[in-house]
Amino acid sequence: TDAEMNCLKEAVLAYSKNVPMNYRLDEVFFIDQFPLTSIGKVKRYELREIGAELLSNRHRMESAQEIKKPSMDLLDRILCDIMQIQELSNDDTLEQLGMDSLQLFELSTEIYRLFNRDIGEYLNRSMKISELKNLVEKNACGERTIGYDISRFPLKKNVISKIILQLLLRIFRVIWKFEVDGIENIPSEGSYILCPNHETHLDGMWVFSCLEHKKLSQIKCLAKQEHLNRFVSRFGLRMLGGIPIDRSGNFVPALNRCLRCLQSEESIVLIHPEGTRTRNGQLGAFKAGAAQLAKDAGVSMIPVCMKGGYVIYPSTSKLPKLFDWKNRSRYRIKIVFGTAIHGES
Repeated sequence: TDAEMNCLKEAVLAYSKNVPMNYRLDEVFFIDQFPLTSIGKVKRYELREIGAELLSNRHRMESAQEIKKPSMDLLDRILCDIMQIQELSNDDTLEQLGMDSLQLFELSTEIYRLFNRDIGEYLNRSMKISELKNLVEKNACGERTIGYDISRFPLKKNVISKIILQLLLRIFRVIWKFEVDGIENIPSEGSYILCPNHETHLDGMWVFSCLEHKKLSQIKCLAKQEHLNRFVSRFGLRMLGGIPIDRSGNFVPALNRCLRCLQSEESIVLIHPEGTRTRNGQLGAFKAGAAQLAKDAGVSMIPVCMKGGYVIYPSTSKLPKLFDWKNRSRYRIKIVFGTAIHGES
């Protein structure tokens, strides 16, 4: 009955207030039936579309009823929650609050969720709280922190890029000997993030060569924005579904773009948790961006262990080795796909 649903809704929202901010619910909707696959699994991407439509309908109703928009007090609470502080001043900058790049991404995500404002391209740590409020409240345009339109990426794959990608992946399987384990850990459908260690420029291609042919249309990856500067590397971005990221500056726009892709369509996004290639063959320190992205998107991460790549293509070489002449054999590349880790974990 309606009364029972209202009681359940109030109970869920009341419980939501006592959990960490990134798990709190803004609204609860009821649907007659979950969209399911032929084997009974929930189609999460269709469920997100249903939720988005219901939320959009609610926003239209609120607009028609002239319901007051969220106040800037809410933005203050968001900032205090993220930074674990009690109070702040409008003259404070985000840098003075101690906000790092990952917290900028969290802030951007919360503002989009609660205010329906996508401000990732304009965020920077030197911004004052008063400037941030003006950006959100008046939907004003600030100064872009990147020199390209992130919404254009990933670039649409054309016929040539698709053919060359398939050809290269087949050639790679001939040149090097692949040993692949854990392929059953790759989900059959839905969005997820592949997280391999980063040994060479070819890591992404080697990992993608292990996927089913039909999944190649879903692949995307984060790539340094310097790849936009040359024709060959820019073509590589198109071929691999590359989303450029400013590794030394504001990487919020790139993560936001990945988030939109994971939420709006079936996407396989490859992100190296180390953030950069190893210079000595050893595993580097992990950054938290991939985990935060998985948590916000509600998708799983698939850890991927790669061995042998650094022997073939060390950081000091301009080109990879094609054959082990000493042992008269092909070089081996071992790729292990681990058990999925859900973002909520």
